[in-house]
Amino acid sequence: MRVSTISDIKRFSIYMLIATLLSLCVGCAGPASREQISQDLNDKLIEEMKSYFGDKQGLIDHTMAVYGYANQLHKMEGGDLLVVKAGALYHDIGIPEARRVHGSSAGKYQEIEGPPIARRILTQLEVPPESVDHICRIIANHHTAHHGPTVNTIEFQIVWDADGLVNHARRKLGTSEEEISKKIEQLFRTPTGKKMAREMFINN
Repeated sequence: MRVSTISDIKRFSIYMLIATLLSLCVGCAGPASREQISQDLNDKLIEEMKSYFGDKQGLIDHTMAVYGYANQLHKMEGGDLLVVKAGALYHDIGIPEARRVHGSSAGKYQEIEGPPIARRILTQLEVPPESVDHICRIIANHHTAHHGPTVNTIEFQIVWDADGLVNHARRKLGTSEEEISKKIEQLFRTPTGKKMAREMFINN
């Protein structure tokens, strides 16, 4: 998405910085977390994502920003920490292959190409099969949200909102507080995500 004004650029830069700082809090699991994740596995998940994207720094920066917000959302919303972290780190993993195969990085192509790549990486890292399945379903829905059972999980909703916080920081949601509030209610899925969006897009 194109950043059209100086104020947009400044605001987006601030949000990216905040999200990056949040991403450093890799061990901040909330009380409702169903499992912990080791520092070693966490580091490997990040390393593999960066290795796959290679010199595509824009994709890495976006991913780490989403990862930072996902960690923050998880602290309040709970859920399976491993699925949340990996879902955030691999949600866009299909972009390079979508461009290669389809000539486009449109969301529907990301949802096709991303899950097999993520499954291969996660399996190599010995992530439990049931977690791999859940993570891949999140990736397969992160643009269209078409599979009800997946969309209704808190892990999907956290990744969705984290991605939205980054993406919508680059565009105007409306011209009035009322319009922006309505958009936030439509676009975000968790109470914490909506609260963070209001703080970012209305109160800032």
